[in-house]
Amino acid sequence: MKNVEIGIISLAVLLLISQIGFSQGFSYPEFAYNFTVPELNESTKQKIIESAQSYLNITQEPKSIEHDKELGIYKVLFQGEKTVISLTFDPRTLELVGYYNLNRGGDGIETYNRDQTLQIAENQLIKSVPVTYIDELFLAEEEKSTGYYIFVWDRQINNIEVSGEGFSTFVDYSNGNILSWSMRVGYPASEIDTVPTLTKDQAVYVIEKAYGITPIREPYLRIFGKRLVWETLIPGAFVALDTDTGETILFNPTKGSNQQQLPTHFNPIAYYRDTYGVYVIIVLIAIAGSATYLGRNKILPHLKK
Repeated sequence: MKNVEIGIISLAVLLLISQIGFSQGFSYPEFAYNFTVPELNESTKQKIIESAQSYLNITQEPKSIEHDKELGIYKVLFQGEKTVISLTFDPRTLELVGYYNLNRGGDGIETYNRDQTLQIAENQLIKSVPVTYIDELFLAEEEKSTGYYIFVWDRQINNIEVSGEGFSTFVDYSNGNILSWSMRVGYPASEIDTVPTLTKDQAVYVIEKAYGITPIREPYLRIFGKRLVWETLIPGAFVALDTDTGETILFNPTKGSNQQQLPTHFNPIAYYRDTYGVYVIIVLIAIAGSATYLGRNKILPHLKK
């Protein structure tokens, strides 16, 4: 019994973390999504309530419905005598993107193994995620805890991670119930360019010119919304550069850091001068020498005559 109680407490905490973690994806940073969450008016409220009631197959009115401006989502809470169910909705489409029910847990005795719970999770993924996105998801994390398995799929396009997008679910291993699932998918792959204009070396150059230091971590490509960036780590901050211009579009100082954001931009003339200057001079000298040699070969025979 003690293990079951610990599992319930642990589950509540982890579900909260899961809800916050995946829901934050719907805060849609302006540089990535250019989307502002509309105010929650009465018409929108009614649509969401009807959708939630239909999903749960109930007629009960929700205890609350709110517009979480910090996370950029709509949340609906149903509470009964022994039940608490929370549903979250995408403000762009009003589609259901999250479900949390802390009262579907079993007795804590493992009846379903890892493969069986994974199959249950995959079935939920197929039901929840639009079909055009399913092939872009890959199983990135899994964990077994007291009473349940956690499975997390991340989204990637052409082997490039789409930041904050994916699908997660908690499956009770004693009864096979879905305790929660959460989804976020943004722009379709057809709208996302995955070929950077700037190379990895050019991204490093931009950082070195702006901050006077070499990145601690080699830059790697990530997608925010439909914007492709080179992301890297410098002492005291994570930095993401636009792959077309070299401008900083994301700057996250690490804990306790006083590193300040500095303006960045890719200057192609400066880059080729600084990187290939010596070689350019050698090439120019070679070209000049060749021109002189050819000129002499054409002129000297005439002089000899």
